[in-house]
Amino acid sequence: MIIYEGAIRTLIFIVNLSSIEYKSIFEKMDRHGMTINWQDVLHKSNLLQPTLIHASQFVFRDKLEQKFPEGRIYVCDAYVKDIEHGQEVIGGYEMGRCINIDHHAPVVKMSRIISSTPLAIERVTSIGVASNQGQVVINHTDCDSVLSSAIILGILPPELEFGLAAIAADHTGQSNQIADVLQPCAKLRDFNFSLRNLAKLLQGEQLENEAQELYEERMHQRKTAQELVGSGQFKMLPNGVAWAIVDTRLDGALLPSLIPQAKAIVMATKISKNNKWRISTRLGQAAPEGMNLHTLNIRQIDPAFGGRWNAGNTSRSGGSNLQPDDYARLLDQAISHFK
Repeated sequence: MIIYEGAIRTLIFIVNLSSIEYKSIFEKMDRHGMTINWQDVLHKSNLLQPTLIHASQFVFRDKLEQKFPEGRIYVCDAYVKDIEHGQEVIGGYEMGRCINIDHHAPVVKMSRIISSTPLAIERVTSIGVASNQGQVVINHTDCDSVLSSAIILGILPPELEFGLAAIAADHTGQSNQIADVLQPCAKLRDFNFSLRNLAKLLQGEQLENEAQELYEERMHQRKTAQELVGSGQFKMLPNGVAWAIVDTRLDGALLPSLIPQAKAIVMATKISKNNKWRISTRLGQAAPEGMNLHTLNIRQIDPAFGGRWNAGNTSRSGGSNLQPDDYARLLDQAISHFK
């Protein structure tokens, strides 16, 4: 499956690689020549840092250019509003002084299994790292944000293994040690903390206590997701919607690889304070090319939905008034009409 029509074909390998079984992350490193001087990485990370701005669904170019009045601004893994109307460049889009290395733009080529880290790999492999006068900006610190910005800064090399980790975190939910260490660290919003513990993981060292606790929590969620699917909690509707009511909130990104036959996955949790439903919806691995949550007109099904082409939920609207079975049935009907 081709995930992005870019300047280098090595990106295709990232998705193909996900079907290969390895005993450990270290075997992956050996298999693909992933040798990294981690002392050099940590030294660079003390000298080079992305600027972490307020987390939001998108950022505005004019405000960024006011905040950083000189040089190019490389925005990683955060959508710059309307950037797709600018010039298409390797790794994303450019408008004014902003270069957006990001997979959230509402365009067809980003509505597929692609993350910001593979785009960063593509750009650095083809063009090089950010200029010395440039400013690298992120607005959150999940796996994809940390890896993509570190690659653009030249802190991490453009290794394909990092692209695979970002795709596992964002899309497939497959077990991946890099993703499972970095993704839960996002709540700390500490770039250096994440890189330090990435270094420890890939050197075979013990994680810092807080990182270890977050990793164990992630593993508990992964086990819970496996048990929910294995026990038949998710019901499959005729056109490919898998849905369940769950008692605890889970990272929905852990589910697609566990229900590979699903075109969409719906997970509902009751909100006790207002008797509404927090309904998370995620596109499944069986979704045909061109189908996404927006082409299914999901906001017509439930105006409370908010999110991207492949995932979202009703939290920002305070919850959904629809019952989960009705929500899933209407989404399943929309899939039946998709052409």
